[in-house]
Amino acid sequence: MPKNNKGFGEKTNPKLEEQTEKLKMKMEECGGDFMEYMRRNNRHTLRISLTDEQVGKELWGDKEITFFNEDNAISHLGFLSDFLDELLKEENNSWGTGLSNDALVERLTNFVRERVAPPEMKKNKKGGSKYISIQELADENMPDGLKSIFKSTKGFEENNKDD
Repeated sequence: MPKNNKGFGEKTNPKLEEQTEKLKMKMEECGGDFMEYMRRNNRHTLRISLTDEQVGKELWGDKEITFFNEDNAISHLGFLSDFLDELLKEENNSWGTGLSNDALVERLTNFVRERVAPPEMKKNKKGGSKYISIQELADENMPDGLKSIFKSTKGFEENNKDD
């Protein structure tokens, strides 16, 4: 019976091999510099503008920023989209009109604070401290396998409070 060596020593996916070669060539064009490769080939531009629908033209804004990392671009887009949704809520519709009150300002600043503050700066539910330990983060909605990893950092946290 003849031996079947399919996949060993042969090109198993010519399209994948072709894409890999193109990627290698692009990296060589960038001198092997990954950041230069990202600048040239992995650009994601976030654009904000306002279109006047009466004339069908973008007349205002046209603010744009280019990211060299798709995840970063998506994170910024998500934040701006969610913030716009927050501004459009009924209880927030008076912002910018001179009719704003402290409760409105607090709602909007709390939204931003919750989205951009690192976990250790968010308010601790247990003791009122503004810091949360990694161990406490592990206690909230984390699979057991990951909890053990985070809980094992307790000694590290206690010895490195200023880091």
